[in-house]
Amino acid sequence: MELLGLTLRNFRNYENLSLKLKPGVHILLGENGAGKTNLLEALEIVSALRSHRTRNDADIIRKDEREAFVEAEYERYEVKSSVSVTLQRRRGRVMRIGSGKAAVSEIIGNIKTVLFSPDDLMLAKGAPSLRWSFIDREICQASRIYLDNLMRYNGVLKERNALLKRIKEGLSNSDILEIYDAELAKYASLIVKKRIETVKELSN
Repeated sequence: MELLGLTLRNFRNYENLSLKLKPGVHILLGENGAGKTNLLEALEIVSALRSHRTRNDADIIRKDEREAFVEAEYERYEVKSSVSVTLQRRRGRVMRIGSGKAAVSEIIGNIKTVLFSPDDLMLAKGAPSLRWSFIDREICQASRIYLDNLMRYNGVLKERNALLKRIKEGLSNSDILEIYDAELAKYASLIVKKRIETVKELSN
């Protein structure tokens, strides 16, 4: 896959930017605060739908603007396409592949990236949850099945926590809890199995 171009509108310090890229290695040079990291962050968003710098899209949108736009053009197997993400202050995100709307599972991993930053030192020094989170992000880009299982696990976990709250308030029956526990166990086993396989592959 080759990255052909990157378009930014109202993204961090960029009001309007259009980059055309040639095949090969690219090195970003510039003064501090020029926006080099912002370009990498934009690529991270269209490839992994996340930013390593913030969880709040409002931090990314240029001051006094309603939305920010990122689009990456690429070529894979001699077929050209694009991925775009619009970050909106009040209405969330709009994601597209080409001209059609796309789901989260279609965006993540469509353009594969690996980001290394100074914060990655915490992978060795920090809590185990940071390492698993890093591994999850990389597996999700390579495996749609893993991404689907992880999303389903998180969805069931959220519903289970809501059920526990209702049970505590006397608004629901605890018998239903077994159904959620079984679903959690199913997806958790699939997730752990893939994690172990991935760690073994990295070790080799």
